[in-house]
Amino acid sequence: MFLADDYNFSSTEKLNTALSGEIADVLASAISKKGAAVLVVSGGNTHAGMLSKLSEQVISWSNVTVLLTNDRWIATTHNRSHEGMVRRYLLQNEAAKASFVGFYASDIEIDQAPTILEDKLDVLNRPVDALILGMGEDGHTAPLFLKTENMEDFLNVKEGPKTTFVKLNSEIEDRITLSFSVLTNAHHIFLHFTGVLKKEVYQKIVSGDLQTSLGRVLDTSTGHIKLFWAA
Repeated sequence: MFLADDYNFSSTEKLNTALSGEIADVLASAISKKGAAVLVVSGGNTHAGMLSKLSEQVISWSNVTVLLTNDRWIATTHNRSHEGMVRRYLLQNEAAKASFVGFYASDIEIDQAPTILEDKLDVLNRPVDALILGMGEDGHTAPLFLKTENMEDFLNVKEGPKTTFVKLNSEIEDRITLSFSVLTNAHHIFLHFTGVLKKEVYQKIVSGDLQTSLGRVLDTSTGHIKLFWAA
């Protein structure tokens, strides 16, 4: 069972300030040690305010590469695109100098993407420095739903392409996601979610009473895990 440091806040504003500062410190440390850092972020409204705060952090953003945990296979201008959200909230202010590697391309099919993306993802040949994960109310993450048709195969893969596509029964759009090994090998994993219901689900995952994809990721993780939560 995984161990995580829990940080609970009385407001999302305080959470966003603390978490953005913590992530900036991790990135700055990585840059100091090896000259570059890799940040992997999740999409979703929960993260928007924190990413905006993170964009204001004064670090050497020109030495940071930003990627997504996953994205819907839709145009980046679509309001459900995670890349579009990251460009609006994170890749601005100080963070406008960061490099960004997106997944979606209009001229290929999603099943071609893992092979084509390999050439763009050399930055993932080393472990991710900072990984931000959210959690759905059913305990899924990034978008690893245990009920998805190919999810068990995905969760058991330790080698192979750095991305894979996931066919979701619950959504119109399929998704492209970083591989299980990329997610679990991150040096620092920051869990970021809000609300009493999600905290209760998380506590069931920690106790082992609920089996979810987030639990599988965290149980397998080799990195330092921290939870940032506010009601």
